[in-house]
Amino acid sequence: MTDAVPFHVGFAVTDLDAATALHSGLGVRRWVLSGWRTGAYFDAGAGGLVEPRSRVAYGRVSDELAVELIEVDLSGPVPASWQLGAGHLGHWVRDTGPVAQRLLRAGGRIVMARASSAGVRALTAEAAADPDRVPDGLDACYVLAGTGQLVELVPTAIWSGRLVTTFGPDTPDVIPRPPGRLMAG
Repeated sequence: MTDAVPFHVGFAVTDLDAATALHSGLGVRRWVLSGWRTGAYFDAGAGGLVEPRSRVAYGRVSDELAVELIEVDLSGPVPASWQLGAGHLGHWVRDTGPVAQRLLRAGGRIVMARASSAGVRALTAEAAADPDRVPDGLDACYVLAGTGQLVELVPTAIWSGRLVTTFGPDTPDVIPRPPGRLMAG
């Protein structure tokens, strides 16, 4: 049994409205969108915290897969993980820390993480590659795997709270639900 389940592919885009229109015409089903938001993130490329302004859309591709499109306000900081054309595979995880540690032990490094704990806010580029220094309270994060792929780890705890607050009541119809075995409880 695995402790991570893929549920979305994500890409940075220049124009969210145009990108969702393009993919709607190519068969992507329903969409949920966030408004413009500014969040604090550790960004290894910047060597510390950045506060990019972004908006995000999720579209349903199949019963088990969504596409995530991210538009970043280019007049401010743009994390390396959200540079135009950057792509990633997002995975539901019950506990982000142990999965991140496993990826770091295999040669990966955390390149971006939601700064929702003091440990993440204090993260450094050096510590982001050390599996023994993965901070407590690690939230959603991007790990550049040793094989060169960008992997997003998303805690299942946000399923019924933060996701619905951000994207609205249609979220469960668009973003595939985490498997029960990964849900806390």
